[in-house]
Amino acid sequence: MLDEGSLDASWLRVSMPMRVMLGDNDEARDNVRFLDRLGVRTALHGFHASPGELRYLRDLPVDIIQFADDVVRLVRDSAEDSPEVEAVKRFVPLVRSCGRRLAVGDVDSEEQARRWHEMGCEVGAGALYGGPVPNVEVPNLLAQLASEN
Repeated sequence: MLDEGSLDASWLRVSMPMRVMLGDNDEARDNVRFLDRLGVRTALHGFHASPGELRYLRDLPVDIIQFADDVVRLVRDSAEDSPEVEAVKRFVPLVRSCGRRLAVGDVDSEEQARRWHEMGCEVGAGALYGGPVPNVEVPNLLAQLASEN
């Protein structure tokens, strides 16, 4: 479809687990670079902010990094001034300095959205924004959104 020109590649975003980028998996990293050359944006999910993960952020043409669910739960279940939250806050500028945007899942309340936004996360998902949409309903949803705009 991309070769035929019927779809703008920048409208696509492929998300892959961060764990597949680590170690000796050159094929996965090559796939990210190939998608980038096609114009397809990529995201990595399951980010724990380890030094090894941070190293790949500088080398890979990735658009968005999504914190791992256990990191999101840790922040959600901890006081704002806790050492755990302070540690996560320190990773945000490191990720941003690599030119990557940050995303979080499991955002269920306005308070959680505010907290993540103040930490520098730009993209959120979760019950606050609506549940997942089955793939068969996507065309109808897109048509509805297009008619509203």
